[in-house]
Amino acid sequence: MPAAAFSFDFGEYHFEYARLGSCDVDLRVDPHREEAFLFLLGVEFQAAGGAELWSGNWHPMPEVTAENLADCLGVPSSLVEVTRQEGPVFDSDSSESFRLTTYIGLTFDLQTDSMELAAGTYEFSTDTNGEIRYLGFTDRIAPELTPPSDQSATTDAGQATASLNVTSLGSASDNADSSIDIAYAIGSTTITGSYDFPVGETTVTMSASDAAGNDATPVTFKVVVSDEESPALTAPSNQEITTESGASTASLDVTDLGSVSDNVDSSLSITYYVGSAALSGAYDFPLGDTTVTMMASDAAGNSAQDTFTVTVNPGDVTAPVLTAPSDQTAATAVGASTAALDVTSLGSGSDNLDDVVTITYKVGDTVLDGAYDFPIGETTVTMDATDAAGNAAAPVSFTVTITPGDATAPVLTAPSDQTAATAVGASTAALDVTSLGSGSDNLDDVVTITYKVGDTVLDGAYDFPIGETTVTMDATDAAGNAAAQVSFTVTITPGDATAPVLTAPSDQTAATAVGASTAALDVTSLGSGSDNLDDVVTIIYKVGDTVLDGAYDFPIGETTVTMDATDAAGNAAAQVSFTVTITPGDATAPVLTAPSDQTASTEPDATSTSLDVTSLGSGSDDIDDSVTIIYKVGDTVLDGAYDFPIGETTVTMDATDVAGNDAVQVSFVVTVLDGTPPPEPTITDVVVNDDKTLTVTGTAQAGATVTVTFPDGSTVETTASGAATSAKGRVNRDSTAVFAAATGTYTATSATPQTSGDVSAYSSTTGGGASASASVAVDATSPDVVLSGGPSDGISANESFTVTATFNEVVTGFSASDVVAQNASVTAVTGSGSDYTISLRATGAGTVTVEVPAGAAEDAASNPTNASNTLVFDDTTVVETQKQIAGFLYNRANQLISNQPELIGFLSQTGIGSGTLDAYVTRGAGNFNLASRGGLPVWFRLQGSWSEDDTTEARYAFGAVGGHLTLSDRLLVGAMLQFDHLHQDQGSRRVEGTGWMVGPYAVAQISDQALYVEGRVLYGQSSNKVAPFGTYEDSFDTTRVLAQLRVAGDIKKGDTIFTPYIDAAYANEEQDAYVDSLGNSIGAQKIHLRQASFGVGFATPLPIGAADQAVLTGGLAGVWSSTSGTAVADTVLPSYAGWRAKLDLGLRYVWENGSKLALSARYDGLGSAGYKDVGLSLDYSLKF
Repeated sequence: MPAAAFSFDFGEYHFEYARLGSCDVDLRVDPHREEAFLFLLGVEFQAAGGAELWSGNWHPMPEVTAENLADCLGVPSSLVEVTRQEGPVFDSDSSESFRLTTYIGLTFDLQTDSMELAAGTYEFSTDTNGEIRYLGFTDRIAPELTPPSDQSATTDAGQATASLNVTSLGSASDNADSSIDIAYAIGSTTITGSYDFPVGETTVTMSASDAAGNDATPVTFKVVVSDEESPALTAPSNQEITTESGASTASLDVTDLGSVSDNVDSSLSITYYVGSAALSGAYDFPLGDTTVTMMASDAAGNSAQDTFTVTVNPGDVTAPVLTAPSDQTAATAVGASTAALDVTSLGSGSDNLDDVVTITYKVGDTVLDGAYDFPIGETTVTMDATDAAGNAAAPVSFTVTITPGDATAPVLTAPSDQTAATAVGASTAALDVTSLGSGSDNLDDVVTITYKVGDTVLDGAYDFPIGETTVTMDATDAAGNAAAQVSFTVTITPGDATAPVLTAPSDQTAATAVGASTAALDVTSLGSGSDNLDDVVTIIYKVGDTVLDGAYDFPIGETTVTMDATDAAGNAAAQVSFTVTITPGDATAPVLTAPSDQTASTEPDATSTSLDVTSLGSGSDDIDDSVTIIYKVGDTVLDGAYDFPIGETTVTMDATDVAGNDAVQVSFVVTVLDGTPPPEPTITDVVVNDDKTLTVTGTAQAGATVTVTFPDGSTVETTASGAATSAKGRVNRDSTAVFAAATGTYTATSATPQTSGDVSAYSSTTGGGASASASVAVDATSPDVVLSGGPSDGISANESFTVTATFNEVVTGFSASDVVAQNASVTAVTGSGSDYTISLRATGAGTVTVEVPAGAAEDAASNPTNASNTLVFDDTTVVETQKQIAGFLYNRANQLISNQPELIGFLSQTGIGSGTLDAYVTRGAGNFNLASRGGLPVWFRLQGSWSEDDTTEARYAFGAVGGHLTLSDRLLVGAMLQFDHLHQDQGSRRVEGTGWMVGPYAVAQISDQALYVEGRVLYGQSSNKVAPFGTYEDSFDTTRVLAQLRVAGDIKKGDTIFTPYIDAAYANEEQDAYVDSLGNSIGAQKIHLRQASFGVGFATPLPIGAADQAVLTGGLAGVWSSTSGTAVADTVLPSYAGWRAKLDLGLRYVWENGSKLALSARYDGLGSAGYKDVGLSLDYSLKF
């Protein structure tokens, strides 16, 4: 395509340069130079949109590909998708003008993290300023959770649990989010702080999601709580018992005494010990103190111990203890010389065993039994007692003192001080105080008191003067003992001087009889009076000078009534008054009160209903007790029941009182509803909402109440839109309106989520009742989906596989974009109805997970599907890579041993190792051989081979160069440098490597015999490349060692030469660890190959009668190979391992000039089931 010229709208120069992995992005907009392009600079140049604008001319360029970006980022191209790229557009039919607003850019998706970028969407483009902009990326990688180590704790003191807060343990990391919230749960219980962990092992699950909604793989840790708290033993109080009389032990069961509790175990048993003897029931305790040990252990093995003491006392040897009463006193009767007293109940006795102690009371030798005549003076009474065991108490005593007859004076008690008032104007008040106060005596029942004022003995009332007067009290008992005098005061105040207080009633009103001029009223009980002394105050009522006594004819108008009173002391009250107002007879109309509006319904299909409203409402009058009300509908007077039509009817109320006063008319409305049920509603639609609630819509009679019942039995009431309309657009002549039904709509939504089932609806009106129900079946259940299938033994990078998605009903809308796969890409979704097949390809970046999120598809009822289970497949990328490398190393080691040059010819000069160019071809294999002459001190050799089988093709090249010194005719030493290259293909998989080895060698002849030995030790390294799945290539290095020893000789029998030999070789190669292009760590591994062979060859000439020679050759050898390795290499077993045998048979023709042609057949693998090689060889040597 020819270049096209562009013109520029001049503006600012813009140049941006960005690094993208191992490549650069160069975005330039230069109006001055007329340049515009976006280059991806890597191994080669690519331009966004496949074009550039340079010096005003348009040029085509290679466009940017996913492979280019993958090389820059070091990831497989399958993980990169170019979603948009645009450059300057060429159009030969129009004049081009490039503006700064022209878009030039590149947008791509990276499906997994690379060493340079996180997974996401990236854009490099011009904006209005011609600059690169970066639009961020979409996070597709889930966080990684790291659980803490398992936790251990002991129970809290006194508790069966351990309170721990584990919500800060463990950690979470994410490729994008700096902070990840971790959720901790025990079973279905989420924990947000301290949690009471029971004794034993509890699993705590950690889960997390990043800001992009990627769920981390849950991890768990354990919390182990152990009980290390000993039980709590409570010993009983120490026990004390007594033996039977004369016994040395006492039997007692203490195994139910004391108690035990534990923080975990609810029921523990106690073991009781005396010494080492465990108690089980009653035990014979010896005299003295015995320690009882209590022991208990809980289920966790924690033990507790406590003790108490059992004291055994010998049988009763303790005497009772007597306690004497206090000394007693008494007096004889007057003139008597003795006083009879019963003291046999005084004092007390106690015994260690006997409940009752019988006491003997004595006066001298006289035993007291009841009352005893004690003489005047002091008498000693002794007390003795003996217990049931015969132990006598120590005697105690007390004294009884008798005094002669009464010597105690009476005791007087004065009354409280007295107060009184004189009569009005009097100077004294007569009071009788001779009954006040009291007196008591130790012997006399009655004490006569003498009351005095000064020297005046009071005998009845006494005129006490105004003021305070002291009254004394004296008394003498029958024995002549005078009481101590006491006194009290009498205070007299002057008589009453306070007038009564009158309280007038409120003013009174009344009306005359119709036409009368007065109204009779009795007001003499109105108002009240009070006095400081008089209980009753008599009030005098007056109108003017007329004293009222009962009813009084008050004239029309206002009349003043006065109130007067005087108390018993003659004190006159201050006059008060009130008014009585009389109005003329009735002039007020009755007052009517209408009832509330009335509502009724007709019978179904009826047009009216009969109601009696003549008792409704009320009327009142200021005079008349009853008011007669007239009820009317229009001009019709109602007298009992009336047929009210459907609609509203106004009822008026009128009344007139006895005086002819007309009441103000009132009215009320009677509304008659149509009693016919509304028609059945319709259900026009049922919608399943996102939260699984149902919204029902339909039609119903306008204004009707619609009740909708949902599948779970819940109901919602709503009112249909619209209202009743006039049937004929008029009002009846009897003030009633007639209506007819109209159709409205309704909507109802359930309060809670619903399952599948029936939705029904019915209508109802206030007057008409309920309609029949309408019903529809609703599918509100989301379909379930189960994922199954997939590889059972793991999956490696770029490997395709399928899983099956099975829905429990037919769904639609399920496609590849509805499948969420981690470390795999969805390539296709096929199927229909309820069964689908999902095709995927693994990326090799880690464990593959496949799931279908909720809402991926929907059923016929538009219910979104539930989320599926998650399938998890192990990633075998690392193992497969290591297996391929191990197989490659085993193959190279075998090739290295097989291609080692034979060195004995350098000493034997038998022609072995002479300079030749050899080539041969076998079935499935080839070989070439170029060698220098054996007799030279510096030599070289080149060899090559190739082989293939059903799946593997290998090409091997080997070269060696060496030199030596001949120390004698039987010994030479030297050194060699070897190099080799192996290329191995298996379909798209490829491993190849180039290496070198260097080391010494020696050849010696044993004695004078034609028997030789050679040996070598070599060390080297190699550099290698592996494409384990044909999508990406990685490099790795190895270190290797080879040692070989060979013994061979010639034995001639006639014309036939036999060549027996023994060969032993060892090789190892160690691969270094590396990180592959997917970020996987490929671990180091090492292989070992040990190989021994022994056999014999023969060569016998054939007679041909010319200078040329023909030789029949052949041989038989046994080969033993043993392999081992580390890591994955240890699991790889080459097919050549073990014992096998090989057989050769051929014909060699040698020309006179030394050139030769050899044809041979070979069978290798005799006795080996896993290794076989059958072939023909053609060998031509040209001497030089």
